[in-house]
Amino acid sequence: MADAAVTAGRGVIFIALAKLYFMMAGFAIVFILPRLLGTPALWGNYLLVVGLVSVIDNVIVTGTIQAVSRFTAQDDSLAQAVKRAALKVQLVLGGGITGAYLIAAPWIAQWERDPGLTSLYRLSAGIMFCYSFYAVFVGSLNGQRQFGRQAALDASFATLRAGAILGFAAAGWGVAGAVGGFVGAAAVILVFSAF
Repeated sequence: MADAAVTAGRGVIFIALAKLYFMMAGFAIVFILPRLLGTPALWGNYLLVVGLVSVIDNVIVTGTIQAVSRFTAQDDSLAQAVKRAALKVQLVLGGGITGAYLIAAPWIAQWERDPGLTSLYRLSAGIMFCYSFYAVFVGSLNGQRQFGRQAALDASFATLRAGAILGFAAAGWGVAGAVGGFVGAAAVILVFSAF
């Protein structure tokens, strides 16, 4: 019982520090990216696109992490089976939502009264798709009480995301570069988390 309490206590510290780091990396994006993009309109475009995909992602990610963690924690010997089942579910759920989002991109852009946003919304679908699967791996680590690894993934992703978003924008690729950097970071951390 004492070991479980120590593990839980360390987990709280690891995850809290990783989330704090994630927030600081996010603040770096908020303070630096508008200057790199150059105009309030371009910054606004970035916020519209990433804001919408983030709302959808938060629902998918939170639900997935909690479900995978819960079923994994019930019996550690089933961790791989739970992970495989969750990946299959995400192929349908995450893939389906991503597909619907891709199809709806022109209508979303029209609703925003800016058809030029269509390509950015479509590009941002990659974030949603990658997050759907990444959440399975994070939930599995959480359910197995591997909080240090979970925190390392969160911190690594925060670093990759900030670096890619700011780096591509600094390279002159504008909003598409920033959104593409986000997609690239999500893809890299997904591959990394799978191993």
